[in-house]
Amino acid sequence: MTDRIKSPEEFKHFVWRRHEDSKALGGYRSEIVTSNGTDVRRIIAQPFQISFQQFTDIEASMRIINRIEGGLGKGVAMLGYSMFSSETSVAVLHTGQHLNPGWIAFPFGDIQGRFPTMPLSSVEVPCLRLIGGATLVTEGTPTLRAALEQRGTSFQKQDYAFNILEHIKSWEIHARIGDDDSRPIRLVDSKKPSALNRTDPNRLTMNFFLDPVIFREFKDDKGLQLFHQIKFDREFLCLPEDWLTFSFKIELPEGT
Repeated sequence: MTDRIKSPEEFKHFVWRRHEDSKALGGYRSEIVTSNGTDVRRIIAQPFQISFQQFTDIEASMRIINRIEGGLGKGVAMLGYSMFSSETSVAVLHTGQHLNPGWIAFPFGDIQGRFPTMPLSSVEVPCLRLIGGATLVTEGTPTLRAALEQRGTSFQKQDYAFNILEHIKSWEIHARIGDDDSRPIRLVDSKKPSALNRTDPNRLTMNFFLDPVIFREFKDDKGLQLFHQIKFDREFLCLPEDWLTFSFKIELPEGT
């Protein structure tokens, strides 16, 4: 297994899909499918993890490319995520050299099966999973001791295996009350930088120091929800920054 993903510059065709989910941060979970004409890469935010798969399937790979190429006439230069934030799915073509910026994008509706469906055989493909947890420490400065781990023994045996932790650009903790994204809580104290540790090749830990005043206000609120928000680098997926963000929920251990 190598540390970095292989040949990211070969994957220029992307489809981003919104999966509506009121339990997720922002009210949806993101999925990205990309192709280089031979292989397919798929990453999806699931309720409690992020999953990645790669497999060789020329038919599925070309189906993705052909459907994107067929719609380029209505594409526009991508200015940012906001112009497509309400779309169910979006097609993106990377037009920059190597991994440099430059994209054309257009809405890619789900009607009539226009989203490139994955072959049934993909469910048997080895899966790389990024999972996370956290423990709340209330003595002294309230602290969320969080961890991210890469899982997937079968995936790590593949020729295309890599370490997804090497592609994490930023890691944040987000909080809200209930399923209402209009009630975010700035729980993490921005004045106290968090300490990142690499305890082994497949695990990252970080202590997120919490704002004592805000923590006391909401610590007993049964509706308090916490999320990991992960932003990957452009080498992992050659897309604008906002499209590289995935989140999943944190389940605190009982009694914390």
